[in-house]
Amino acid sequence: ELVLRELWSRVLNIEPQDISMKDSFLSLGGDSIITIELVALAEKYGIGLTAATIVRNPVLMKMATVAALDEINHAAYDVEPLSLLPQAEVDIILEEINAKCELANDDIIRDAFPCTALQAGIMALAEKQPGSYMTRQIYELPSHVDIPRFKSAWEKTVERCDNLRTRLLPVNGQTIQAVIEGTATWEDTADETMDSFASKAKNITMTYGSRLCRYALVRNADGKSYFVWIIHHAIFDGLSARLTLDILHQLY
Repeated sequence: ELVLRELWSRVLNIEPQDISMKDSFLSLGGDSIITIELVALAEKYGIGLTAATIVRNPVLMKMATVAALDEINHAAYDVEPLSLLPQAEVDIILEEINAKCELANDDIIRDAFPCTALQAGIMALAEKQPGSYMTRQIYELPSHVDIPRFKSAWEKTVERCDNLRTRLLPVNGQTIQAVIEGTATWEDTADETMDSFASKAKNITMTYGSRLCRYALVRNADGKSYFVWIIHHAIFDGLSARLTLDILHQLY
């Protein structure tokens, strides 16, 4: 019960001491997205929960009892890199990725595999509407944040999260996603203010083969620092955003 209360606290943004054992997850604001977050977070702590279990047993005391009886049914298995591609075409596909993504000499293709239908559809629509299906997030960093330490933590986050290093491109009639490993590339913000860079960021587009996650640190003349995160919805959604920021917080 105490562990679940802590997990509720994290996904609902409520202090643990404000959650009683008779409280309902749904009454406290647990919607469908937050329910999925709770399932994912509980799994990290070895607690078996499903969305259906949460909806049927929303009271903390009851949920803890049911969760203790559940077992995580996800089979653990490893998928070898590139094994989901047609093996006879792997070399050709890798050549296409190198060419269309214009990879640098120190960039390495760590994996490649077919996109989901949703990803392929989003990218196809984005090609017709440049600049669409992207989110541009600007965070003002508190004055106590150590900027070099923050920068290092973000680079480690990018290393850990494959989706932040993923590019999409059409190859032989299907859309492939390629996970690229290379040196973290920050946007050039020399001589930029937050206003000027925000205006510049509006003109950034993401297409087949291009980086779908871009980021920058901007420091204004008044001493305020900002983190700018631009990312395409083909590799990102609300849940993955929260998980990414959680990893960043832990690494910082």
